[in-house]
Amino acid sequence: DTNASLMAVESGDVDMTYSIPSIAVNSVKENDKLGIELIPTIGSCYIAYNIEKAPFDDVNFRLALACATNREEIINTALDGMAVSTDVLWTEQWAGDSSTYGPETYDVAKAKEYLAKSNYNGETITYVAGSDDYKKIGVGMQQQYAAIGVNMEVEQLETNTWVSDMMSGNYDITFTGMSFDLDVSLWKNALHSSAINGYNFSRLNNPEVDAAFDAGNSILDAAARAKNYEVIEKVLYEEGIVIPVYFKVSPCVYNANLTVARTYPLGF
Repeated sequence: DTNASLMAVESGDVDMTYSIPSIAVNSVKENDKLGIELIPTIGSCYIAYNIEKAPFDDVNFRLALACATNREEIINTALDGMAVSTDVLWTEQWAGDSSTYGPETYDVAKAKEYLAKSNYNGETITYVAGSDDYKKIGVGMQQQYAAIGVNMEVEQLETNTWVSDMMSGNYDITFTGMSFDLDVSLWKNALHSSAINGYNFSRLNNPEVDAAFDAGNSILDAAARAKNYEVIEKVLYEEGIVIPVYFKVSPCVYNANLTVARTYPLGF
């Protein structure tokens, strides 16, 4: 329990913890008996939707949502600032990253332009959450999307039911996160057509993306691998397949007498 964990390190019963309530970060920073380091991780968190279902099968509708998503606001209101904003699924830390193609950024006027070009007719879309934090994120998204004229209701499911619905495509829109090691090739588990009914929640089925993932496993030259994976980034961002929002942050809280010498991108 995050509250019990924080109490234990405050009392000196334990020397270090990685588990505290996000709302407690500022009070820990003011406690001179404790040290804190917010460690950026490779836990990539994003908005996913079933691109086989209307209105998410319309690229203009997807790009409208991408432009309407205010990442910083979501992080500050739903996570008490404990995350690192990102508009990409992976960065130059990942082997195979090319950074050639960029996604849409927050721009309400542009969001309204995309929406006007889409086939959206005011119908209500349903956001489903699999945790309390993801529900809070959904409430923030609901307000942001309402600002451009998109109606969204927010529901929370029991976690196992949520996972089952995501895998089967029985949903409209959700929020999720993936932690793969630092190589683009491992995102095959969430973006390749073979992962449909698995962790490919968006149900992306693109032959070019599949071919790039398949070829990348046998390319040894780093620059050639990055060039090969460019097509994946192009499809992801130009077609709005997902909306990246943040990288998870792991809070390392410790007795001030300890020295934390180094941290790792897995968060520890």
